[in-house]
Amino acid sequence: GYTALENTASDQDQGIYTADATQKTYTRLGELAETIVNAGYPVIVDASFLSYDQRIKFSHLAKILGVPCVIVDCTAPDNMLRERVVKRAQLENDPSEATLSVLEKQFASREPLKHEECGFTVTVDTSKSVNTEALVRRILRRFSCSESAH
Repeated sequence: GYTALENTASDQDQGIYTADATQKTYTRLGELAETIVNAGYPVIVDASFLSYDQRIKFSHLAKILGVPCVIVDCTAPDNMLRERVVKRAQLENDPSEATLSVLEKQFASREPLKHEECGFTVTVDTSKSVNTEALVRRILRRFSCSESAH
């Protein structure tokens, strides 16, 4: 119910950063992804996917829908991520409301990729310049190399 740039004044464990809000967000993302795939289009679900449970639900959804699933694992040093959060907050033109306390909680709760996920993961080091064309090629290779939808 918020506009893209509306500030909800949420912080760690409040508003849009509660466990209930997170669950509702991922449920809605799943519904939208299913609708888009069923309409015949590819879909990118852009979310933090910090937990295995969040990731595996989308992997299973892809399998049910008969489409491949590729995880794009974006990495950067924690200090760089902290700097980005501070800079983004100063610009006041980004839809993310994440504060440093929200980021620290994400660091503490993030679950590493499991072995079974690595076969359909493309890792991108976002601390360096990203060649978008090369990244898209790597992702498409994962799609074409998938023997079955994950």
